[in-house]
Amino acid sequence: MLTREVPFSTVVRSDYGTLVQSASNIGNGATVVITLGAAPTVGDVLILELMGGGTAWVQPTLAQTGVTWTKLVQSTNGVVADCEIWKGVVAAGASATLTLTKPSGTYYYGGTLSQWRGITGTLISSVSGVAASGSSYVGCNPSSIVPNVNCLALLIGIIAGGTGASMQAAGPYVMTSNNNFYWIGYANGPLVGAPLPSLIVGGNSAFASTALLALIT
Repeated sequence: MLTREVPFSTVVRSDYGTLVQSASNIGNGATVVITLGAAPTVGDVLILELMGGGTAWVQPTLAQTGVTWTKLVQSTNGVVADCEIWKGVVAAGASATLTLTKPSGTYYYGGTLSQWRGITGTLISSVSGVAASGSSYVGCNPSSIVPNVNCLALLIGIIAGGTGASMQAAGPYVMTSNNNFYWIGYANGPLVGAPLPSLIVGGNSAFASTALLALIT
């Protein structure tokens, strides 16, 4: 009896990377703590989708035992609204807890910490948009960065306020955090060969906003 084997090269991956676990937190105190359900595994990659907004935004410090953090990309609207994506390299004995500490300022900050398997955490492209106070909406149109490899798409949008805030995100995105202040989500396939949908955030004209979408392998 003959059987036919499918060559590995012809198998198309429908998803890129596996989400192992995630946790979110936001606050306006001196520190914000985000704790995963379990300690991350060596060889996996941690991704932090960090945001902050309000008054006098200052970059917080990141501290997590056994994890080395590197900023991959940032979209900022001065000291009012900020979105960032960070990569964490996990070493043996890594802690499940990430502590964000702000040196000064009056603003809310925080985000989503996630553990991924099967990715390297390499930024291949990104697109962003900002809108100043007095503008209602900001668009983040990624049509210029059609992915030519399977990848992980991470998106984050923030409005520096809350009343009247809204968001539109079409397509495959899974929104992991959602309230009247910020939105964080991801899509992990299939993403090859098609423009990614836009992310639009906005609110009433009193608030500034920014949005960021990045492709990660």
